[in-house]
Parts: sequence; structure tokens; C-alpha cells
Amino acid sequence: MRRKRPALGVYSASAIDLFASALGAFVIITIIALPYFPNLSRPDLEDQLSKLQAELDSTTKQRDDALDALSALRSTGQALIGLETDLKRFQIAVDLSGSIRDYTDDVREVVSLVAKRLPADGAVRLVGWTSDSTDTQLVLRDWRNGQYIDASIPSLRDDMIAQVNQWFTGELGFTPTFATPEHLISQPQATSILLLTDGNPTRNKQVMTRASVERGVERIVSLNRGRHQITILALGEFANSTIASAMVPLTSSSGGNLISIPKVP
Repeated sequence: MRRKRPALGVYSASAIDLFASALGAFVIITIIALPYFPNLSRPDLEDQLSKLQAELDSTTKQRDDALDALSALRSTGQALIGLETDLKRFQIAVDLSGSIRDYTDDVREVVSLVAKRLPADGAVRLVGWTSDSTDTQLVLRDWRNGQYIDASIPSLRDDMIAQVNQWFTGELGFTPTFATPEHLISQPQATSILLLTDGNPTRNKQVMTRASVERGVERIVSLNRGRHQITILALGEFANSTIASAMVPLTSSSGGNLISIPKVP
């Protein structure tokens, strides 16, 4: 008599063993992780949600207020980002640290606005600033060889925006905030300086402490003696930092301002 062929089962013993082992592993992991899951009631969750919403509303209001102030300046004659000046020479210094990529639109808007508000008999110098790979040497990237360009040139705004775009596509570094104004105030003729930055000052790849920042501010104020007008536009998280507030004397001593535009989460 012919032997019957063995029946073919969908699940072999080895497959069932595999599934059982996987289920066992899942159960063990769940038991271990269970104490780490927050045991929050609905009122607790609603309370946390309300706090987060309040923080978001506060930050949004700060940014909206700053943007409203910035928009209002667009119709104020020669007002340039929060400063009034009779000076005819302007230096715009753009932070080229790595994190500035998150604020490229803000930088372009400011550069465009300043270019449109320059007096017809004025001149502007555009500078990109960062540091070398060791964060010990200031690296400057000049527009048109660092020369002051006549503000009456029709293509001025487009040329400046094109240069900023080119800088953003290159290699970016650290934030030598104090080496930059020290270089800018070395210009023999008084100028109005606009320093755009989004990051805390660094030195040797380390964020400077508030005490170090205060000493840096004192040095620049002493060297400048109010000759050059300095305004700082603080972008993003840096706008709300204690380091940014420590830099206020650097601007107020020269007739400038520190303008904050915080980032909405």
C-alpha cells in the first residue's frame, strides 16, 4: 500500500516558536518600560497643554510686536531698522555662522530694507563675518573688495542681495561677535554700523559667558567712544538670551539700538 504524503501546514513548529518568542520579548519590554510612562489624568494633560499654549502665545506676541515695529520703520524716511542717523556712510555686517541658515529670509529682508532707505548721497559697505575652523581668527568676506559703494547705483539692492545669497551657499563658521565690531570701528570716518547675528558670541569654539561678554562690551565701548553708531539686530533664540541683553550698552553708548526678532517655535 502506498504511504500517504504528509500534510503541508501553513505554520511549522519553528515559525510558531519564532512568533511565541517575539510575543514574549514584547511582553518583557512592556513590563520594563511601563513605570516610565507618565500616569497623567485628563486634568493634568489639559493643564500642561494650557501652559504650553500660553508660552507659545507669549513668544508669538513678542515676534509680532517686533515685526510690527520693523514694518512701521518702512515709512519713516531715513529710519534704518530702529535708528535715526545723519551719517552718510553705512556698514552692514552679516553673521555667517552655521545657524544663520535658519534666518536667511530675515537677513535678506533687512539688507533689502536698508538698501532702499539709504540716502541718495550715502555710501554702503557690506561685510560677511565669521571665524576660521579654530574660532581664533576673524574671517571677513567683503562685497566689492570692501569698498564703500555709492547708494545712488540703481542695481544696489539686487547686487547686495545676490552677494548675501552667495555667502549663504558657502562654508559657514562660528560667531566672533566682538572681533567684528572692533574691525568695523577701525574705519577712519564715522559710520553707522548694523550688525546682524543669530548666535551667542563664541571664542575658541566655546560660547562666551555673560561676564566675558560684558568685558568685551566695555572694550568696544572704550575703543569706539561713541564715534561709530552701532545697532545690533538679534535674530531667533539669541534675541531672548541674557547674553543679548548684556550687549545693550554696546549699542546705547553709541546712539544705536538692540532690535530683537525672536523665533516662533
